[in-house]
Amino acid sequence: MSKTIGMCRLCKKNTLLCVSHIIPKSYTKYAKRSKQCSQMYMTGQDNVVQDGLKLPFLCNDCEQLFCKYEVNFKKTIYDKLVEGTDNDVLLCDENIIRFLILSIAWRYMQYRLEEYEDKLMKMPEGVLDILKSMPYYGLKIQDMIDNQIVEKWRIWLLSESHKDIEKMQMHVIPIDKIECLKNLKKYEILSWSMGLDLFKIKNSDYVNLKLPGLILLCQYKGEANILDMFKVSNVINFTINERDLTNEFWDVAIKNTEPLNKVLNRNV
Repeated sequence: MSKTIGMCRLCKKNTLLCVSHIIPKSYTKYAKRSKQCSQMYMTGQDNVVQDGLKLPFLCNDCEQLFCKYEVNFKKTIYDKLVEGTDNDVLLCDENIIRFLILSIAWRYMQYRLEEYEDKLMKMPEGVLDILKSMPYYGLKIQDMIDNQIVEKWRIWLLSESHKDIEKMQMHVIPIDKIECLKNLKKYEILSWSMGLDLFKIKNSDYVNLKLPGLILLCQYKGEANILDMFKVSNVINFTINERDLTNEFWDVAIKNTEPLNKVLNRNV
């Protein structure tokens, strides 16, 4: 494989770049090993993908920084959620969860911005001039990704600024621990698919990360905290009753089945 020299998206140094996975590779491996479902989707792609999106993105030092949190999250939290625990709650390190969620959300947002800017560069000059005159030029117009938000996240991640990251609204939804979901016809897709997406619920915008058995949400716009029972903390609660699940929760669940349903063109 040829080596790529370029600017690391995190530290901004011009150096040798690693081939980085937007969703950490350990989770894509887990999805492909699972017997229930081995399908992955990415927003904007029209087919099922067999591996996570990867591209020259980070230098080795920044890759190792992210890897530190990815390994800790998988060993101390994710494996226990997916492989099972007899306890009603899981004690965990909130900083690990938050950094992991933000690191993936930032990678995805940065990738989408670059993807959009690349499309702009390929547009005819007249069309590009019209876009530049628009008040929202510089944003990811389709998804309204703000460059300033992405840059702020970059700085927080690079400096491991947990005091800033802890102010963000983030949520962990342990799909496999919500018993009432197992009666849904789409449960297999909801539980075992993987993907990244952006969506709005009420007045809040989220980066949605779907891992096998788990949904991670990172709010990047809006004030409302509409999923209180799943808010990131040092405890993940498994004693969840169907009567406590809000309309907003069901919106999240539905949104996590739609992309793959469309790709597979099947009713389950």
